[in-house]
Amino acid sequence: MKKITYSILCCLLSSVSFMAAQQIMTSTENVDITQTFPLDGSRAVACNNLLPNYTNSAPTGNGTPAQDFETAFDVYDSMAADDFMTPSVGSMVNICEISIIGTAGNTVGDPSNTFIFTIYEDAAGIPGTVVYTETFLTSDVDPDGNGSFTVAPTLSSLLPGSTKYWLSVQADMDFGTSGQFFWSTASDVNGDAWLWQNPGGGFGTTCNTWQDGGNVCGVAGGTGPSLLMDISFIEDAIPVGAFEVCATDNPQAIDDFTSVTSTITLGNSGGAVIGAMTDQVTFNNVDLD
Repeated sequence: MKKITYSILCCLLSSVSFMAAQQIMTSTENVDITQTFPLDGSRAVACNNLLPNYTNSAPTGNGTPAQDFETAFDVYDSMAADDFMTPSVGSMVNICEISIIGTAGNTVGDPSNTFIFTIYEDAAGIPGTVVYTETFLTSDVDPDGNGSFTVAPTLSSLLPGSTKYWLSVQADMDFGTSGQFFWSTASDVNGDAWLWQNPGGGFGTTCNTWQDGGNVCGVAGGTGPSLLMDISFIEDAIPVGAFEVCATDNPQAIDDFTSVTSTITLGNSGGAVIGAMTDQVTFNNVDLD
């Protein structure tokens, strides 16, 4: 009787549910068991409102400029950011959707216009290390061109609960074709005051770096202590395309067609372990000779 070789390959692509696709070749000496996870463009878990949103919802006025202008107006390039806390849960969370309330001349005046989303770690009360950035075409997320819209980000890592981050939203569009984008402010007192910066100094403030947008910079109409946003979370959610990690067991010989148990540790590209999977395969008494 011949020995056969058992090997297992596990690739985590996007699904929380393990769906095994097994193929046992009885006409060869090798038996391959492959675990696969669908990458079909759908999110692993839909927004289900099981975790509390982080919401600033009481509008105060027009809002603050947050825009990357054309070259002629580079001195007016500005950014706004507001802090948020991930929900207090016993495990990791991900962001399902982010809704932004703003006003704009016409964000779709140019089909190449975009919104740039950036999430930073907190660095002693100001945005620190970037943990996520993603660009969305305004024509995709804000077809009305009015400056209010919702996006579904594809973060490349999970976020720990009860942790403070900063969210920045900036429109990349030309004033000549699309006017200005303003991120509306809110009267909700939710965390720290929102921050603003204008590195080129075109607005004539002292806020060349991150400063209190309402109390120091004073560039927003109807200024409130927060920016209007609604962030939806999901627990232990793996976003589409976030992980593509494979691990292969050392092949091992199997005598007398017995069973083999293989445990594979799953991690992301940054090395963080997110779980483990144990797979047991039992071979029937089939003579391969």
